[in-house]
Amino acid sequence: METAMTPSILKNVVRMPKQRARQVRSRISYLSNEQLERFLEVAKEYGPREHAMFLFAVAHGARAQEIANLRITDINFNKRANPHPLA
Repeated sequence: METAMTPSILKNVVRMPKQRARQVRSRISYLSNEQLERFLEVAKEYGPREHAMFLFAVAHGARAQEIANLRITDINFNKRANPHPLA
């Protein structure tokens, strides 16, 4: 025997959200290519260590503390890493 839903019961029914169209994310860029080149040139003037840190930060989106905590033992020189950790 089927019972009709009353309006009070309808309020408690969970509705599935409408499926959103997938958006393709574009690469976020805070600096133009010219600004980035100039930034890395200036970093190189401060020394190879600073240049390497800033280049690593720009290429991988690493934060200052993540770079400061990086140790040589964290790097695997024998295995080529996947360029994208989620891929």
